[in-house]
Amino acid sequence: MTYPSRQLWALALAGVLNEMYSAHHDELGGWGDNEHTRPWCKNTLRDLYGVNSAPEFHDTIKWLLGSGQSAEAKQALSTLAPDPRMDDPKHAIARANRAQIDRAGLMAWDTGRLVAVVGWGTWSGYVSAQDAWQILLVASARVQKAYDSWSAYGEAYELGRLFWSNGAQHDGTRNALAKLFGDPRSPWMTLPWALDLGVTMLAPNKNVERFKRTVCPTCGAPKTRPSVTGYVYCDFCGALSDYDFAKACERKLEQPGPAYEQLSAQLAPALAAAKSRGDLDAYRVAQRQLFYNFVTMCPNSVPFRTKDPEYRARYVAYMAEAALVTAFDQLADQHGAAVQATTTRLSFQAPKAGMIKVDGPSFDGMVAAVFAQQEYLAWLHETRGVYAMQPDGAGGELQRRIGYSMFAQAWVPMLDDARAAHLLERTKLKSEFVESEVKAGEPSTCGACGATVGVMQGAKKMVCEHCGHKLDVGSKLPCTGCGASLSPGENQKSFSCPHCRVMVQRIG
Repeated sequence: MTYPSRQLWALALAGVLNEMYSAHHDELGGWGDNEHTRPWCKNTLRDLYGVNSAPEFHDTIKWLLGSGQSAEAKQALSTLAPDPRMDDPKHAIARANRAQIDRAGLMAWDTGRLVAVVGWGTWSGYVSAQDAWQILLVASARVQKAYDSWSAYGEAYELGRLFWSNGAQHDGTRNALAKLFGDPRSPWMTLPWALDLGVTMLAPNKNVERFKRTVCPTCGAPKTRPSVTGYVYCDFCGALSDYDFAKACERKLEQPGPAYEQLSAQLAPALAAAKSRGDLDAYRVAQRQLFYNFVTMCPNSVPFRTKDPEYRARYVAYMAEAALVTAFDQLADQHGAAVQATTTRLSFQAPKAGMIKVDGPSFDGMVAAVFAQQEYLAWLHETRGVYAMQPDGAGGELQRRIGYSMFAQAWVPMLDDARAAHLLERTKLKSEFVESEVKAGEPSTCGACGATVGVMQGAKKMVCEHCGHKLDVGSKLPCTGCGASLSPGENQKSFSCPHCRVMVQRIG
């Protein structure tokens, strides 16, 4: 079948895979439809992507379009350690290509695979040809807007493959790229990059965003703008008011890294010895050292207020006390052993859409043990005063929900839809969201770090998203040196202007 130029342009995005499979650049799926290619396409989707049905096919398409390897690369960027020597191969690749990943992720790599998968799905009977072309042309328009030439696309595709393979070189890809750029009959040489694809991409309304519907339990004010992380702070009184599980899931759970693991291994004997002799003080000191390093290395897994040194010290003390109370309680030990036993009995299914799936019945057994453990720990931490140490003064229900979130964040992507929905419902992490125009607020200057903050009309206090300090925005002070409108820290009586260093005094 002869396709129009715009469809051939879309097919050319899978050029590397077509070369590697010795397939045709002018056929959907690389082969066209016949009695030989249909089983080949089905088997390839099964073997490479775990796809055995139309729903699984569409889940894979959503993954390639919505996140794919791009999400992992952007997550790697957000978790870079200060010292490049601590980078694993993926973090090193992300660091070296920060600008491109920030701008376009790994769109070329994700889309090249998408074009092949859509073609294979068409001949497998998972999607109609009409719907397939709609997917491909819209995806092509996104790619055409993101890059400016076939050369840039090819380089970006190789970047994605390098990231996916942890930096391993691959002769097949290198040879395919050489052929695509060296053969005058190649579609990358014959089709102009700026070809009219017949697709109009509408610019999103950048002022409208989706965020969790939250009413502050402290002052009753509604949330007016998206939260920076999963920890939701009120825009009017600065209180920790909610936990946004969906926001937390935008980034994968962080791993502290080799430096933390080394410290943990070094402290393990001291912790074990302190526990065996009942030395609470020694155990507490070691746990505080561990949690201080965890907060430093995993900033997205903790409240963004930990950027404030005073808050960070209180948060570390709170987390260390929770660990201590748990470690020195016999029933907590028994619950921990039960969770460990059920975890070792988990079984897993073949990967689907790039994600391993856990076997449902085996997961159900672990969930029962986890909920029994968490219910007991909630009671223990409430009665032993741990919850009262939470530096935001958050209530017990919210602290329990935050505790469950780490468990759910790790497991929801590995569950079937019914179990995932049930888990979010049971942990009270299921959320309602609103789409609203985000108002900037009246500009003011954070008295702690000098960043510009937007103050909502009627707000008394808010948390600076840049440094984590809680600000008294209800009493803004003018700097006598440079005239800046300053919002002092909650308990600051005097401070130096972050712009001109003139001392500012709060009276009353």
